[in-house]
Amino acid sequence: MLSKEQVAVYHDAAGKVEYRATVPLKEFPYDLQLEQRHRFDLLWVGSVNLILLVAILYSHWQELRLKRRQVQQEAPT
Repeated sequence: MLSKEQVAVYHDAAGKVEYRATVPLKEFPYDLQLEQRHRFDLLWVGSVNLILLVAILYSHWQELRLKRRQVQQEAPT
């Protein structure tokens, strides 16, 4: 099915034989179709990441507010 130029044979020191074939996609004998089995996986992961990002930013904002209040209370008036 494949020409000699498309197939390479490799031998390792133990005598194991490995074949590799280089086949252009237009010559591939099968009709390939990409499928997404779980449509909502990306939406779910994106939503969780967004929630985590909001929680991190809120925590950072609270920490900055606390530091500002501490600096204002320590500053001599």
